[in-house]
Amino acid sequence: KRDGTLRGAPYTLRAMLSSGLYFLGFMTACCLLYVRALFIKGNLDDKKKFHRLLQRVAKITHHIPGVPFRVDNPQNVSLDKPSVIIANHSSSFDVLCLLTLHPYLLFVTNDSQQRNPFYGKILKRADFYPVSVGYDVLTNRLKPFVEAGFSVVVFPEGTRSTDGEIHRFHQGAFYLAESLGLPITPVMIHGAGDAFPKGELVIRRGAITVQILPTIQRDDSLLFADNQLATSRNFRHYFMDCFSRFAAEVSTVDYCKNIVRRNYIYKGYDVWKSVSNSLDDFVYSPENYANLHQIVFNKCGYGATAFLVALMRPDAEVVGIDDEVHLDVARNCREVPGNLRYEVQ
Repeated sequence: KRDGTLRGAPYTLRAMLSSGLYFLGFMTACCLLYVRALFIKGNLDDKKKFHRLLQRVAKITHHIPGVPFRVDNPQNVSLDKPSVIIANHSSSFDVLCLLTLHPYLLFVTNDSQQRNPFYGKILKRADFYPVSVGYDVLTNRLKPFVEAGFSVVVFPEGTRSTDGEIHRFHQGAFYLAESLGLPITPVMIHGAGDAFPKGELVIRRGAITVQILPTIQRDDSLLFADNQLATSRNFRHYFMDCFSRFAAEVSTVDYCKNIVRRNYIYKGYDVWKSVSNSLDDFVYSPENYANLHQIVFNKCGYGATAFLVALMRPDAEVVGIDDEVHLDVARNCREVPGNLRYEVQ
């Protein structure tokens, strides 16, 4: 801790080297895109060519060192027809992840993205509009693109989540869907916030999975309500239910073990060896913890197995019990889940 608050996650040499390699490629791509953007003509055909190039460059997310990328489309949803795409937002990688799905996407961004020195001008040339212009203006500017086959992407939470939770949905996405007469396609992104969370400078090992949910037509009375506030609440509850099942599916034991291990970096060789051995020896069996609302680990050591089970069972309260020496290490892990607490024996 520093000044009573937990410091950021420690950097490893491997993470710094792989991050440097990725960002070097990203900045090179931005320079090439910027040069190409200078020659975009005003017609839609040329803009479509630029967006196809943008999609190819965005596929750099398929090659992030230590972060495998996968798109899951179980119902073969097509994005060829225009819709308003809504997605959760927890990382700067989210925009790139979505850009890989289809070439003809227009994003509604915030002003800080438009001012970014590396890619702000590229966003402007790609007709990514800031939300600050107002939704009436956005509707008028987006309409010709929608008629040409473009979809509109909005992050309804408005900003990046720092805790992985799905926060309140703002009404803007649903106003655009109504004013443009478009259905809504929910897309879920898992793992981007773990690999490159808000406020971090180095990419961490992980895995990113994107899942496309079925497009919801405007005549769906279960989700589309008489007013946008009710509609936004309905879609948030629907999104949360879907994301909960999705996260449980992709948060495998190995995925969660990786999260636990990185929380014990630089805590000393003896601690690291003890944690690694306990994780290697521990076999997680879901049936052993089914229907348990509280899971208690006596003699939990440095808390690694309790940490792991808390990640695997976010709906249960997990308690780790041991002496003060061990628990002092456990409590000072950066990413201790909210459903995990420690008690001194």
